[in-house]
Amino acid sequence: MEPTPLIPTFNRQAALHGQGMSEALMARVAARKTFVKMKQCFMRAAAEIDGEEGRDLQLKVRHALRVAELWHLRGALFKALDPDTAPAELRNSGMSPQLASASAQAGNDTAAMPR
Repeated sequence: MEPTPLIPTFNRQAALHGQGMSEALMARVAARKTFVKMKQCFMRAAAEIDGEEGRDLQLKVRHALRVAELWHLRGALFKALDPDTAPAELRNSGMSPQLASASAQAGNDTAAMPR
């Protein structure tokens, strides 16, 4: 009987669940995903604001690289938004706990992942 040749295989399900990744790397990936979701929410909210203030906030959100930077922009964003037309994610005040959670997960480090 001949030995079975070792053929590398790719298990897509295992890769999707982070199998083979260290806990630290999985935590960074999770923190990065959370940050991206928040940044998208902030971008949608800033797009609702008209005029120069809206363009300025959009630019600042677009350039934010860390959770702390979004945290500093939240006050200006809330102030500029009309409470009746603000996106539900912000109107329901769900962002503050998410920001705090993401900040704790990431240790305020959501820099781009190495490739």
